[in-house]
Amino acid sequence: NYDDNNNAKDRKIYVPTASVESYKSDWSAYRNDIIRFTTEESGSYGTDVTWKLTGIPDNYTLTISGTGAMVDYSNSSDRPWTDDANEIKDAKGIKTVVIGNGVTSIGGYAFSYCSGLTSVTIPASVTSIGDYAFQDCSGLTSIEIPSNVTSIGQSAFNRCSGLTSVTIPAGVTSIGDYVFNDCSNLATITVETSNTVYNSRNGCNAIIETSSNKLIAGCKNTTIPASVTSIGNYAFYGCSGLTSITIPASVTSIAYSAFLGCSGLATVTVYAPSCTLGFNAFSACGNLKNIYVFSDLVDDYNAAWSAYAKKITAMTPVASGTCGKETPEDVTWRLEGEAGHKMKFQQFTRLIAEGEAVRNPSTGFLVKDSRGKQVYEPYSVEKALAKAYHYNSIAAFEDAFWNWLQK
Repeated sequence: NYDDNNNAKDRKIYVPTASVESYKSDWSAYRNDIIRFTTEESGSYGTDVTWKLTGIPDNYTLTISGTGAMVDYSNSSDRPWTDDANEIKDAKGIKTVVIGNGVTSIGGYAFSYCSGLTSVTIPASVTSIGDYAFQDCSGLTSIEIPSNVTSIGQSAFNRCSGLTSVTIPAGVTSIGDYVFNDCSNLATITVETSNTVYNSRNGCNAIIETSSNKLIAGCKNTTIPASVTSIGNYAFYGCSGLTSITIPASVTSIAYSAFLGCSGLATVTVYAPSCTLGFNAFSACGNLKNIYVFSDLVDDYNAAWSAYAKKITAMTPVASGTCGKETPEDVTWRLEGEAGHKMKFQQFTRLIAEGEAVRNPSTGFLVKDSRGKQVYEPYSVEKALAKAYHYNSIAAFEDAFWNWLQK
């Protein structure tokens, strides 16, 4: 494959660093192909920690050795390897990182912008991962966090777009904000079950703060558990693979920018009776078409979530019918929510009745479902409908009603 000057495309000619200019002069026909290489670069990376970079450009191995903590830099420009492709120690050319046993921490910005990084070895001696440590390591598809790690810093894995799965060890007690933001391909998040601070209950593929029941980080396969009460700032930021999400009845608040940049998100279903919404919660969600809420709450949500009022839609009933003491049409009813799994249906579904429900324990109601089937049912149906009517047509239904509906 040749260019217009009959030079091979993507050809690279590696020469000693000190000889680059002379080679470009003497081999002028190939000057654009000439690249310097390093046999070895090294230096200090902490009081008792050293670094060594070996290999050729675009295929470096970076080895961290010694004992104790790596330097905790406040930005990437302060570290020994650079973000400049024209420099010998270009971070983008680092393919492999090996951290030796004895190193106790990975410093801030240690490997950020190492977009070519595909392999990292972290020893058991490491107990902390610093802020932005692996930010923009887009080539990294997996990482094993050692069991002795207790803290993971802010944005530690931000924009690691190739990362597909991660496991949080039992000993982790501190996780910074934005830790997995913009990890567009992240599909599996697991917190080890013996962790006392965080959990991923019910296989939800998310990180939940146990004490507060706040979801702090999600991914494209997250299912929000029914016990979660809030969704944290930037929890799903940049999760472009997320296509739909269900907000359970237990959630009372969604923080600012929680779903910012979820470009693939098309449907949000809200089972919460009321839920505060933070600024920019669904901003830059270009494919978002519908936010489904219970039909009797459309006006409430239009007011509370006014920035997204045009997308708020009444959910379609999963079942409906009529009932009454003498004439079935005296009362109409509908069930809205999620059908299928009994516990989900019990928690998420509203029974909405319209009309006058007349109590008659001895004879019950004449009931007709949406398929036209007329059923004689005593007290359980009347009780459920009357309760719904009494509380302004909004109530959770009982197991007995759902069991009856399935007949």
